[in-house]
Amino acid sequence: MYYLPTSSMVLFFIFFLFHHLPCASSKQELGRCETLFQCGSITAGFPFWGGNLDKLCGYPSLELHCNKDITSLTISDQEFCVLQINQSSNTLRLARTDHMGSFCSSNFTNTTLPPKLFKLSPTYKRVTVVYYCNPFGLKFQGYNCPKTGMIFVSDNPENYNFCLAGFTANVPRSFVAKRNDLADLESVLKKGFEVKMKIDKSDYEHGKHSPLHPPTELGWCEAMFECGNITAGFPFSGGSRPHYCGHPSLELQCFNNKTSIIISDHLYDVLHIDQTSKTLRLVRAELGGYFCTATFTTTTFPPEIFELSTTSQSLTVFYLCDHNFSYSSSYTCPDRGPVSVSQNLDYHKYCQDSFTINVPKSYVPEEKDLDLKRLENALHEGFDVKVKIDEQTCEECLFSQGICGFNNTTQICCKNDSSSRCNTLHIPRSKFLIHHHPFIAIFSNNF
Repeated sequence: MYYLPTSSMVLFFIFFLFHHLPCASSKQELGRCETLFQCGSITAGFPFWGGNLDKLCGYPSLELHCNKDITSLTISDQEFCVLQINQSSNTLRLARTDHMGSFCSSNFTNTTLPPKLFKLSPTYKRVTVVYYCNPFGLKFQGYNCPKTGMIFVSDNPENYNFCLAGFTANVPRSFVAKRNDLADLESVLKKGFEVKMKIDKSDYEHGKHSPLHPPTELGWCEAMFECGNITAGFPFSGGSRPHYCGHPSLELQCFNNKTSIIISDHLYDVLHIDQTSKTLRLVRAELGGYFCTATFTTTTFPPEIFELSTTSQSLTVFYLCDHNFSYSSSYTCPDRGPVSVSQNLDYHKYCQDSFTINVPKSYVPEEKDLDLKRLENALHEGFDVKVKIDEQTCEECLFSQGICGFNNTTQICCKNDSSSRCNTLHIPRSKFLIHHHPFIAIFSNNF
């Protein structure tokens, strides 16, 4: 009888052992995925994860959270209550958490459902909630919100011409805005809307993708924000670019082919974006019309993000002024009396109130031939702000083939297209990064 040499037996045993290790390891990993997510009346398996269901077992963006028997899901940086999951039909019923209470106190922002993942059910439709409107131009019923004023809900684009801002919401097709009051709108939003998931389970069952290595979501940040003549990428978000693709203070909105941005609770029209010089040209929306009817309030720009460009200047508008005093640049507004615009603060003792405006540096208020129309033209021309940039912060991340992005306002660096391998970058508090890169942002809750 022939016997293998002892050395050959040892080699054979080592080969046999290591040949089966990957399989054994894989089975051990997959064993974690037999557990289901459970919270209140919600039970879910793949493609979801969360709770006792390991993050390796589901799609990165479909992490479920449980709090007091209430299930929630974060999509594009917006939290939703999960009212129902039907895994047979691959559908979800969702309601924005900020729409579960008073509508007027909710966030007046768009939520982008990634089109690669979700499709709105055919029994629902998107409507636009418009505000900062001229009510005389709209011929249907509106709702009154204390801080925002009148708001209107419509699915007819022709009605948007009389409003400065808006956002979309999902409601049943049976909902007719002009026949309801605010309580009806709130009730409809609390009941949520239905979306169908576009993940093909068979791709996973036949090995095209592994549950342990699901498709990356980084590709969503390749899309550019596009609206009218404005195109923008990182560090901006909005439109097709989810929130995590940019800094939270730089979310752009598109309405009627016009781009806008909200800064310190004030709406601005965005006339131009130059990503090479990192500048924005802005017009305060309420100062884009007749000056005397605008709200006379000062707006502030977060200094850690914006600084006024050297091509623009801040001026002080004084109003409710003494009629008996002579002012170098003075206009008369109904109900406000003499209004003076100045580069200095000399008129404080003659006027009861004041606020600041930003205009091009070419505008000199003390010139004698200036009138109210010239001031309005200067305001309509807009002013430039520079987005502060720390060019060096992300170099190490990019050098290591990582991807720079934000988790809220915190800079992160992600490796190998994996949201589970994101590390916080140690950067100065007063700075954040803008760096041009084909995939430049990712959001992650896994720290």
